[in-house]
Amino acid sequence: MKGVYNIGKNEFSEIGGSVNYSEIIHNKKFDQYKIIMQTNLQMISSNFTGREKYIKAIDDLLDKKDVIVLSGNGGIGKTQIVLKYIKLHKKQYNNIAFVNCSSKENIIQEYSQLLSIDNDENTLGNMKHWAGLNKNYLFIYDNLDDEELKSEFFNKYMISAANGKIIITSRLKDWENIIEINKFEEIESIEFLTKKTKLDNYNGAKFLSKELDNFPLALEQAGAYIKNSIKKSYENYIEKYKKTENR
Repeated sequence: MKGVYNIGKNEFSEIGGSVNYSEIIHNKKFDQYKIIMQTNLQMISSNFTGREKYIKAIDDLLDKKDVIVLSGNGGIGKTQIVLKYIKLHKKQYNNIAFVNCSSKENIIQEYSQLLSIDNDENTLGNMKHWAGLNKNYLFIYDNLDDEELKSEFFNKYMISAANGKIIITSRLKDWENIIEINKFEEIESIEFLTKKTKLDNYNGAKFLSKELDNFPLALEQAGAYIKNSIKKSYENYIEKYKKTENR
């Protein structure tokens, strides 16, 4: 399932298949283009649990800084936390955009899609030009995990934060204005599994959470497996998990 965030309608929508990355309202001049955000990213998990301390930390740090970084291991839930922040604070911003930073080429390609223009040698300059003419935007640069790209990112690829705010998510650790994202607390793991599986088994959820070291992605996968099983139980999953682990 993919998701669309549409600032014009102030809503998230669940959809299947591919979607356009953006709509543009314009009055012939590029200077007047306004992004109405549509982005091809996963929805907030319906089982999103806890993490309130990180939402508050983002809000507090963005009050003081224009560029902040969420750092943590892959699968720890960085993007989900950002999406939850957006859901709670979307009215603060005129435009919100996600940019996948898996490569330099991908950043430029996504800029062209956001602006609905051909991807050419002017794309980067056009995106920066847009940022200079608009205010109160939030750009999320997601999965900036490459050291080489990081070394060039601020001077070459990132738009100015003078008129808006920027959140970076990354597995890399060496940043300024950083919020470190950690695995679930035990109670968060139990609440997550209970919501996901609909099982009323506190001790089973607690035991599985411990087996999976309270790691969000592992818990998501376990919960989905249990939810879709004919015989739903934590015990069955733990048995299968240990057999796989011992292969």
